[in-house]
Amino acid sequence: MPSYRGPSKQKRLEWLLNQLREERNKLLNESDHTQLTDAPYTRTKKSAWKTYRQELRDLPSTITELNSDKTITVEWPTPPE
Repeated sequence: MPSYRGPSKQKRLEWLLNQLREERNKLLNESDHTQLTDAPYTRTKKSAWKTYRQELRDLPSTITELNSDKTITVEWPTPPE
């Protein structure tokens, strides 16, 4: 009888991507205030936050497969200071 090896690679990838999206959404929510019209930021700083937020949105589409240890590698963007 074959031994159980856990979920399929596709199911594991889907689960990990959902976890990534949850964290990404949290970071987006925490930076929503930076895009308000009355946010106390210069145009340059506001633009930097806009870029950061776009990089967060793009994250899930950059990951298409699992690593050999059944994980994913995520390179989180750095928020502006």
